[in-house]
Amino acid sequence: MGERWSVEDTWQLITEIRKKSNFKVLFGPEVGENTSGDSKAIVLKGIGEVLFPEAYQTNQKRAGDRVKHRIDYLRKNFKECARHLKKTGEGVQGLYQIAPDGPDHDTDRRAVNIWEEIEREFVYFPELWKMWSTKPNLLPICVTTAVGPHGLETVLVQSFNTPYPPPPPGSAPYQSPRAVLGFANTANDASQAVGNGELRRTVSDSQIDPELLHLSQPSATATPPSTPTPSGADKENVSISSTRRHPRPSSFSASGSIQQTPVLLPQKRGFEEQLVDMSKDMMDKTNRRADDMHQAKKPYTLEEYQEKLQELNSNIAVLDGKKLVRAPSPDWDQSLLEKDQEGTEL
Repeated sequence: MGERWSVEDTWQLITEIRKKSNFKVLFGPEVGENTSGDSKAIVLKGIGEVLFPEAYQTNQKRAGDRVKHRIDYLRKNFKECARHLKKTGEGVQGLYQIAPDGPDHDTDRRAVNIWEEIEREFVYFPELWKMWSTKPNLLPICVTTAVGPHGLETVLVQSFNTPYPPPPPGSAPYQSPRAVLGFANTANDASQAVGNGELRRTVSDSQIDPELLHLSQPSATATPPSTPTPSGADKENVSISSTRRHPRPSSFSASGSIQQTPVLLPQKRGFEEQLVDMSKDMMDKTNRRADDMHQAKKPYTLEEYQEKLQELNSNIAVLDGKKLVRAPSPDWDQSLLEKDQEGTEL
């Protein structure tokens, strides 16, 4: 089995991968599809049997591993090429989306140029894009910006706001919640309404909840409810409480204050400072030892001398009154003693 892949073998591999039964096992089922009972190893061996029937008869595992390594090669190059389409600053300035079938007449021309350049370098990219462009695990739905003041930034891309589907015949036209509440739909409408001193509404006030209508008034200000004033002796037992709830402390402000607080790191001690500390410790130990010796060798006073003498005499008396226990002497061989004496005389 040859180790090099030809262009024909690679195209045939892509054809086998695109089969629904194989694609579902290798890259996961589509929305609404059921999973398959086959494993990836079985599917890879099956593709190897189709591409290399002779090698499959010799070693099934090796044929499956060869297919797996080629798929990994295609996937690695596909991710690298797709990263250029998902990164601004390389000829593309805005966020855009390319359909699985590839660029069309609505695609930005700069994106088309990048697509054509990728296709010249990696001819399998268009077919792989049809298979893998909708797989988030193979193609993350994000855009990486170029280097800016804050470094590289990754932005999750979502489809643009699409208009709502047309209402069925005979039904009322759709109105967004902001329109129902009486707010302007666009920034221009909002600025125009504020300039005129009123809010634009698409429905009458009778169709709006009174509480929501009250909240939509620009001049409305929240006033705390008035509490009855106690009279007489009850005034002393009244506790003043505010109906206004204070805002909770923000974690962002706390983290910002921590970042702004300078961190004082201890200075690294030099070699000379360490030598000074070592010599100081040695001098302290020497002085303490000299003080201890001076205290031990100082002359006794009369009272101290009599006390020491009495202590020594008491220890001698105790030793004289006790018979020290001694172990018996071993038996000596008299012949050895006689031989020793004879050798001494000679």
